[in-house]
Amino acid sequence: MIKRKQTFVVALKLSLILLIVCAVNKSIGRETMQGESKILKTGWYYVVDGPKGFKRQLDKSEEHCFIDKTAIVTASNFNSFLIDGSTLNAPKYKYRLVMELDLAGAKLMGIATKKSIGKKLAFILDNKLLYVVSVRDQVDNGITVMDRGIYSKEELEKFKAMIKAEH
Repeated sequence: MIKRKQTFVVALKLSLILLIVCAVNKSIGRETMQGESKILKTGWYYVVDGPKGFKRQLDKSEEHCFIDKTAIVTASNFNSFLIDGSTLNAPKYKYRLVMELDLAGAKLMGIATKKSIGKKLAFILDNKLLYVVSVRDQVDNGITVMDRGIYSKEELEKFKAMIKAEH
Protein backbone atom coordinates (compact mmCIF):
# COMPACT_ATOMS: atom_id res chain seq x y z
CA MET A 1 0.00 0.00 0.00
CA ILE A 2 2.83 2.42 0.90
CA LYS A 3 4.69 1.59 -2.32
CA ARG A 4 1.55 2.26 -4.33
CA LYS A 5 1.07 5.60 -2.60
CA GLN A 6 4.71 6.57 -3.26
CA THR A 7 4.36 5.62 -6.94
CA PHE A 8 1.19 7.70 -7.18
CA VAL A 9 2.89 10.73 -5.56
CA VAL A 10 5.90 10.43 -7.89
CA ALA A 11 3.61 10.13 -10.93
CA LEU A 12 1.59 13.10 -9.74
CA LYS A 13 4.75 15.21 -9.24
CA LEU A 14 6.08 14.24 -12.69
CA SER A 15 2.74 15.10 -14.29
CA LEU A 16 2.72 18.46 -12.54
CA ILE A 17 6.29 19.20 -13.65
CA LEU A 18 5.47 18.19 -17.21
CA LEU A 19 2.38 20.38 -17.18
CA ILE A 20 4.38 23.37 -15.92
CA VAL A 21 7.15 22.84 -18.48
CA CYS A 22 4.62 22.62 -21.33
CA ALA A 23 2.80 25.74 -20.15
CA VAL A 24 6.05 27.70 -19.86
CA ASN A 25 7.25 26.58 -23.29
CA LYS A 26 3.93 27.42 -24.90
CA SER A 27 3.87 30.84 -23.23
CA ILE A 28 7.47 31.65 -24.20
CA GLY A 29 6.86 30.52 -27.78
CA ARG A 30 3.73 32.64 -28.09
CA GLU A 31 5.42 35.74 -26.67
CA THR A 32 8.38 35.31 -29.00
CA MET A 33 6.21 34.78 -32.06
CA GLN A 34 3.99 37.75 -31.26
CA GLY A 35 6.88 39.98 -30.21
CA GLU A 36 8.96 39.24 -33.30
CA SER A 37 6.25 39.02 -35.90
CA LYS A 38 3.96 41.88 -34.90
CA ILE A 39 6.60 44.59 -34.55
CA LEU A 40 7.07 46.51 -37.78
CA LYS A 41 10.33 48.38 -38.28
CA THR A 42 10.39 51.92 -39.57
CA GLY A 43 9.99 51.97 -43.34
CA TRP A 44 7.68 51.61 -46.31
CA TYR A 45 5.40 48.56 -46.62
CA TYR A 46 2.77 47.10 -48.93
CA VAL A 47 -0.84 47.42 -47.78
CA VAL A 48 -2.37 43.95 -48.15
CA ASP A 49 -5.74 42.26 -47.86
CA GLY A 50 -7.03 41.34 -44.39
CA PRO A 51 -5.51 38.32 -42.71
CA LYS A 52 -2.37 38.38 -44.87
CA GLY A 53 -1.03 41.35 -42.91
CA PHE A 54 -0.86 43.01 -39.52
CA LYS A 55 -3.72 45.32 -38.65
CA ARG A 56 -2.71 48.89 -37.82
CA GLN A 57 -4.76 51.99 -37.14
CA LEU A 58 -3.71 55.07 -39.06
CA ASP A 59 -2.37 57.67 -36.63
CA LYS A 60 -4.89 60.43 -35.80
CA SER A 61 -7.61 58.55 -37.71
CA GLU A 62 -10.24 55.82 -37.36
CA GLU A 63 -8.97 54.13 -40.55
CA HIS A 64 -7.39 50.66 -40.28
CA CYS A 65 -5.13 48.90 -42.77
CA PHE A 66 -3.44 45.54 -43.00
CA ILE A 67 0.31 45.87 -43.50
CA ASP A 68 2.63 43.26 -45.03
CA LYS A 69 5.13 41.96 -42.49
CA THR A 70 8.14 42.56 -44.74
CA ALA A 71 9.37 46.10 -45.29
CA ILE A 72 10.13 47.36 -48.79
CA VAL A 73 12.76 49.75 -47.40
CA THR A 74 13.75 50.47 -43.79
CA ALA A 75 15.34 53.35 -41.87
CA SER A 76 18.78 52.13 -42.96
CA ASN A 77 17.86 53.03 -46.57
CA PHE A 78 17.18 56.71 -45.83
CA ASN A 79 20.00 59.12 -46.72
CA SER A 80 18.62 62.58 -46.11
CA PHE A 81 15.53 64.43 -44.96
CA LEU A 82 13.84 67.73 -45.66
CA ILE A 83 10.88 69.29 -43.92
CA ASP A 84 9.06 71.82 -46.03
CA GLY A 85 5.57 73.12 -46.47
CA SER A 86 3.19 75.19 -48.49
CA THR A 87 -0.28 76.67 -48.59
CA LEU A 88 -0.97 75.12 -51.99
CA ASN A 89 -4.48 73.59 -52.01
CA ALA A 90 -4.89 74.39 -48.33
CA PRO A 91 -6.11 77.36 -46.32
CA LYS A 92 -3.22 77.07 -43.87
CA TYR A 93 0.45 76.13 -44.01
CA LYS A 94 0.96 72.36 -44.22
CA TYR A 95 4.24 70.59 -43.61
CA ARG A 96 5.61 67.41 -45.11
CA LEU A 97 8.63 65.17 -44.58
CA VAL A 98 10.66 64.45 -47.72
CA MET A 99 12.94 61.42 -47.41
CA GLU A 100 15.71 60.55 -49.88
CA LEU A 101 16.66 56.88 -50.22
CA ASP A 102 20.08 55.38 -50.90
CA LEU A 103 20.67 53.62 -54.25
CA ALA A 104 19.51 50.21 -53.01
CA GLY A 105 16.40 51.73 -51.42
CA ALA A 106 15.61 53.74 -54.57
CA LYS A 107 15.78 50.58 -56.67
CA LEU A 108 13.55 48.66 -54.23
CA MET A 109 11.05 51.52 -54.05
CA GLY A 110 11.00 51.76 -57.85
CA ILE A 111 10.12 48.08 -58.10
CA ALA A 112 7.53 48.35 -55.32
CA THR A 113 5.78 51.39 -56.77
CA LYS A 114 5.70 49.87 -60.26
CA LYS A 115 4.15 46.71 -58.80
CA SER A 116 1.70 48.75 -56.69
CA ILE A 117 0.15 51.13 -59.23
CA GLY A 118 -3.52 51.33 -58.26
CA LYS A 119 -2.75 49.92 -54.81
CA LYS A 120 -1.52 51.39 -51.54
CA LEU A 121 1.76 51.65 -49.65
CA ALA A 122 2.17 52.53 -45.99
CA PHE A 123 4.82 54.29 -43.94
CA ILE A 124 5.49 52.87 -40.48
CA LEU A 125 7.47 54.69 -37.79
CA ASP A 126 8.20 53.05 -34.46
CA ASN A 127 5.59 50.36 -35.18
CA LYS A 128 2.90 53.01 -35.83
CA LEU A 129 1.09 53.58 -39.11
CA LEU A 130 1.64 57.24 -40.01
CA TYR A 131 0.83 57.42 -43.69
CA VAL A 132 -1.00 55.49 -46.41
CA VAL A 133 -0.67 56.55 -50.03
CA SER A 134 -2.37 55.38 -53.22
CA VAL A 135 0.27 54.70 -55.85
CA ARG A 136 -0.43 56.37 -59.20
CA ASP A 137 2.99 56.07 -60.86
CA GLN A 138 6.32 54.35 -60.48
CA VAL A 139 8.68 56.32 -58.26
CA ASP A 140 12.26 55.53 -59.26
CA ASN A 141 14.05 58.72 -58.23
CA GLY A 142 14.55 57.62 -54.60
CA ILE A 143 12.40 60.39 -53.13
CA THR A 144 9.53 59.48 -50.80
CA VAL A 145 7.23 61.93 -49.10
CA MET A 146 4.98 61.81 -46.06
CA ASP A 147 2.53 64.64 -46.62
CA ARG A 148 -0.76 64.00 -44.85
CA GLY A 149 -0.79 67.66 -43.87
CA ILE A 150 -1.84 66.93 -40.29
CA TYR A 151 1.54 66.97 -38.56
CA SER A 152 3.19 70.09 -37.20
CA LYS A 153 6.76 71.02 -38.10
CA GLU A 154 7.79 69.95 -34.58
CA GLU A 155 6.16 66.53 -34.98
CA LEU A 156 7.93 66.02 -38.30
CA GLU A 157 11.25 67.06 -36.72
CA LYS A 158 10.66 64.40 -34.07
CA PHE A 159 9.87 61.78 -36.73
CA LYS A 160 13.03 62.73 -38.62
CA ALA A 161 15.13 62.35 -35.45
CA MET A 162 13.56 58.96 -34.73
CA ILE A 163 14.34 57.68 -38.24
CA LYS A 164 17.92 58.96 -38.03
CA ALA A 165 18.33 57.22 -34.65
CA GLU A 166 17.33 53.90 -36.24
CA HIS A 167 19.69 54.42 -39.18
